[in-house]
Amino acid sequence: RAADEAPALDAAGLEAGYGRDAPVLRGAGLRLDAGTVTALVGRNGAGKTTLSRCLVGLHRERAGSVRFRGEEPRRRDRPEHAYLVMQETGYQLFSDTVRGELLGALTHGGLRPAPDGADGQADRALARFGLEDIAERHPLSLSGGQRQRLAIAVGILQGARVLVLDEPTSGLDFGTMGRVADEVRRARDAGACIVVVTHDYEFVCAACDQVAVLEDGVVSDVLPVRGEALGRIRRAIGIDGRARPL
Repeated sequence: RAADEAPALDAAGLEAGYGRDAPVLRGAGLRLDAGTVTALVGRNGAGKTTLSRCLVGLHRERAGSVRFRGEEPRRRDRPEHAYLVMQETGYQLFSDTVRGELLGALTHGGLRPAPDGADGQADRALARFGLEDIAERHPLSLSGGQRQRLAIAVGILQGARVLVLDEPTSGLDFGTMGRVADEVRRARDAGACIVVVTHDYEFVCAACDQVAVLEDGVVSDVLPVRGEALGRIRRAIGIDGRARPL
């Protein structure tokens, strides 16, 4: 396939673990197109966070490859192609104000010139994520849920072709979860490839197109978020019942 036709993300044969312990990932693969939102689900210890960190170059795999649109960058260069919003967002917020954090995202921390209308883009992000009233606060003074919303906004504003969200609804109330789902869909519609590590079935139904099930160190199935697959998805997440609409 030509580079512009290649998958946005193509991870193949990933093996990874910690120290001398048995590998957590045992040949995991994930092939995803641009303009999609994929939930990565599985039981605790299945390797979801390990896989997400391998995708963005934060964890060294023992074997396998990660390609973006047909290109296989060095592991240390993967963050130029993919952005991870961590569960512990305090490790990736660096500015003195919420507004400054968003403006920094638009310039990649000052590495690129500010785009035209940067202030307006930051203002719109503040409004969409419900951060207007805390725009001048220090990011580390925020609640966990507020920091989570800010980190997701930063990831989206950076414009990474692949965006990986690790438990993005952790600490969020139901209404804010719906707002985040709206922004994830907006980023998808703009062409991003988004991977969401989650246990949240309601968020899966609200924001995701498909679900990749991680079992025993491999992606065992990729299921559409509809119809008969919903029961299988609920079992993979480990819940019963139906989702409330966001």
